Amino acid sequence: MSQSEYKLGRVEFDGEPKLIVHHRSAESSALVAIANCTFLGSKGTDRGDPPPYVEEQILTKGMVGSLVANIKQVVDSGRPAMKEKEEPLISILESLAAGLHVDPVNKSCNTFSLADEILLFKLLKIPLVHGWLSDPEDILLYNDIKEKSYDKLVNLLPKLQSVADEALNASEASRAAAQPVVARYARIKDFLDASKTHLTTYGLAVLHKSLEERKPAVLYIENKFRVVYKYNGDLFTLETDEDLLQSHPDAMWKKLTVLEEESFYVTSRFSPTKEQPNMEKQAKEWREKKLSALDEPGDKPSTKPARKKKSRLRRNLGNKIEEKEEAPKSATAEPCPPISNVCLPEKEASKAATAVEKEEAPKSATVEPCPPISDVCPSEKEAFKSPTIAENFLKFLTEFRDGSSCRMIPYFEGVVEGMRYTGSFKLHVPYAFIQKHDGNLAIDIQDEYPRICNELLQSVVTYFCNRGLDKKSATEHAELEILNLREPEQRGNQLTYAVHTQQ
Repeated sequence: MSQSEYKLGRVEFDGEPKLIVHHRSAESSALVAIANCTFLGSKGTDRGDPPPYVEEQILTKGMVGSLVANIKQVVDSGRPAMKEKEEPLISILESLAAGLHVDPVNKSCNTFSLADEILLFKLLKIPLVHGWLSDPEDILLYNDIKEKSYDKLVNLLPKLQSVADEALNASEASRAAAQPVVARYARIKDFLDASKTHLTTYGLAVLHKSLEERKPAVLYIENKFRVVYKYNGDLFTLETDEDLLQSHPDAMWKKLTVLEEESFYVTSRFSPTKEQPNMEKQAKEWREKKLSALDEPGDKPSTKPARKKKSRLRRNLGNKIEEKEEAPKSATAEPCPPISNVCLPEKEASKAATAVEKEEAPKSATVEPCPPISDVCPSEKEAFKSPTIAENFLKFLTEFRDGSSCRMIPYFEGVVEGMRYTGSFKLHVPYAFIQKHDGNLAIDIQDEYPRICNELLQSVVTYFCNRGLDKKSATEHAELEILNLREPEQRGNQLTYAVHTQQ
């Protein structure tokens, strides 16, 4: 693996398979954190076999596309000056792997000093938070540092120290006059020493209240960037350290705590992993606390569905999760007949269907109806019917990759992600991509285009809907433009076909 490659891993997240990017132990990459926050927060799932590694430029390329699309949306909404930020922000994005500096402010968990780096997160629609906050109840300290940034305090400290040092060698009256400055220096120094990780006890409490349940965000902590996730009221950070995952392969999340000795690792189902530090004390106490909370007086479920949900949570915390629930013994459903019995010649099938209709299911059973014979056993002509050009075109949109060996997702998925932000439904498809993916399809489209253009457009609408775009908007506004498509009669002239839906 080269220095420009990142290892890929597959995890279960919120019941769905997802890809995540691992990082090397010595690095602190905002690129990895932003990529993982995007992957986990996306609506789609990834069920294919991923390549073992992904190139840095592939990760960056997808982010640049989203950034440019979002800037265009802001410009179109009436802020043309934002266009000037495009090149500087792209430059920052392309250098994320080398490091990124942000400056948290002691005001709220999502306040940072204004800079292009913070604007980048906002335009990518990635929540960026920190836990570097002082407790307002400590009035003296809070008044010393409220609404000041970490960098500003670090730069202020030497000046206060200089005044304090001079006071030691001054007269008694001068020392008395300088006492407030000396006290302020001591308070700020103690606070900075205690919050070198950029996380305080009060800041952690604020994060618990501020973060949305089951909505990934990026946390700035220890001069690093980590995906943070709130699950059933507790905060966890995504564990992507390659070295650690070799020794703890089941670990996916790490409990977010101020003190390292209070933290522990959990699986994708949020059960503590085995043979880990703090397992005997912290992880056990956390699990027992969760279990006892389910049995507190006054928290009794009033309905059966709620009781079932609570039982499932107990099994999850007890590391005894049942993947499937057995059907109630009282229900004795008759199984559908084997396909071999359904797929009969038409005449015999009709007799069999009549016989089945005469048989009544037991009254105590809840019988699921068998599929219609026409659905299970199509006619011979239909069974061997070749896919249409439109069906093959939809398959092309779903599967095509542009040739990069480390590309994680099909090409047009990235295009659709950009459309989510721009509100555009116009799909540009280079004819060369079709040729590269399926030569026969390319020939069919070239020869039949005027006749099948609307059918191809319907494939585009179907693809948009499959990728989560609004069905009504996709149907009304979808457009298809095949670039550099040659007409059969004039193969020497490169033409562009544009297809529009009928309003």
